[in-house]
Amino acid sequence: MVVQNLVAELKREHQISVVTGGYQNEVIEAEGIKHYYLRAGNIFNFLDINRQPYGLRLIWHLVDLFNMVNYFKLKKIVLAEQPELVLTHSLMGLAFLGPRLLAKLKIKNIQTIHDLQLLHPGGLQQVGQEKVLNSLMAKLYQLVTKKLMGSPAKVIFPSQWIKDLFEQKKFFPQSIKLVLPNPVSAELLAVKTKREAKTVSSLELFYAGQIEAHKGILWLVEVLKDLSLDFSLKIAGQGTKVLALQKIIAQDPRFIYLGLQNQSQIFQAYQQADFTIVPSLVYESYSLATAESLILGTPVIGVNLGGIAELVLDTRNGFLYVPGSKLSFVGALEKAKIADWLALSQQAQVSVKMVKIEDYVKQVLS
Repeated sequence: MVVQNLVAELKREHQISVVTGGYQNEVIEAEGIKHYYLRAGNIFNFLDINRQPYGLRLIWHLVDLFNMVNYFKLKKIVLAEQPELVLTHSLMGLAFLGPRLLAKLKIKNIQTIHDLQLLHPGGLQQVGQEKVLNSLMAKLYQLVTKKLMGSPAKVIFPSQWIKDLFEQKKFFPQSIKLVLPNPVSAELLAVKTKREAKTVSSLELFYAGQIEAHKGILWLVEVLKDLSLDFSLKIAGQGTKVLALQKIIAQDPRFIYLGLQNQSQIFQAYQQADFTIVPSLVYESYSLATAESLILGTPVIGVNLGGIAELVLDTRNGFLYVPGSKLSFVGALEKAKIADWLALSQQAQVSVKMVKIEDYVKQVLS
């Protein structure tokens, strides 16, 4: 979503080409933008990695680090397009050698970090597995990726947490580093919100996100199902664990699975809820669901983890709890039920730094 919004804004004043992964090599021009799709140049496509056994994934990652097939494909594109600036995002599966190519050709590169894929091949850090990033395999992997990335002109981080983590690992030593929250959509800015005081007797909760185990949604419904608390939970999203979710919540009217929703439906659901729940079981660099909910005046009950903890100010615009802890989560729910909801809502709306896409672009390019 960040890249899509960025491209849409950039094309207003600049000539844009986009290079991304695909199932076949092809060039498609649409709405004035040339899209280059590159096949993996690997033993399987990155889009299929979650369906592959561990052994094949290991081989895939080794090839991916030094993917000369995609290196030469990218070199051909860059030489043809002659760009003044290249913005890079999440290079796994496409071109980890890309930054070295750009440095060799003396083309300015600005990189945006969205996750931990440069620190660990999995790209995610599970709660309780914090030592993984310091394992021997991870350290060797980081030595390679650190060398491949070098020091782009500028590196953008969506939160202070992830910036600090990469600095701790000594990445991008000569780069300008900037913390810049993900931009909010024009659709969100157009939503009119007027929140009024109310007594929260039955908690109306909302979850928006992927239906995946690491997002904590299965953990959340298992915990809530056993509580005698008066609540309802609406769930929006899709993922590989939809069937598992539906099995858990079957025959329980307190849970409502909405499926995949568009932006306007999501925004409406935020406004109808008393609290948005963000139960992630992995460290996240930034949480769009958290930011959107707060901007719309709906307080958040979220994990005290990574970039989420930078957005949720405990007892001010929501409540934090220890990730994976039923006791801590129930405590947060109890606090939420007796809190001054209007005060939380009002603080929520002013607590998030809203970065318009046009301002985001200016800061990236400055």
